[in-house]
Amino acid sequence: MHAQIDILPAGPQDREAVATLYAEAGYGAPLGAGDTVIVAKAGAALVGVVRLCFEEGVTVLRGMQVRQAHRGQGIGVRLPGQGQGAGSSQPAGREAGFERVGRICPPYDALVPA
Repeated sequence: MHAQIDILPAGPQDREAVATLYAEAGYGAPLGAGDTVIVAKAGAALVGVVRLCFEEGVTVLRGMQVRQAHRGQGIGVRLPGQGQGAGSSQPAGREAGFERVGRICPPYDALVPA
């Protein structure tokens, strides 16, 4: 049985845990001042995060990470849908046109030849 997972806007108290999760995952992009950050928590423990960034007129999903022990529970599907009302005036999640497509996009670095 899985623990209850809450999906909610990140608060200032989550900043260190988000940075730690990103560091553990090898994700190095900094949080931007205008980013909408959504977290997944099992109790007080941060188990997932996503950044929604408004770039060049569109909302872009960046930095989705879910701890290995919590994968396969649908957390990655739920995270982007919680962006609206999380401190950003830009639409996010389904309001911005994101929908479940059944595949993932690799990081930009993996798409661009070195």
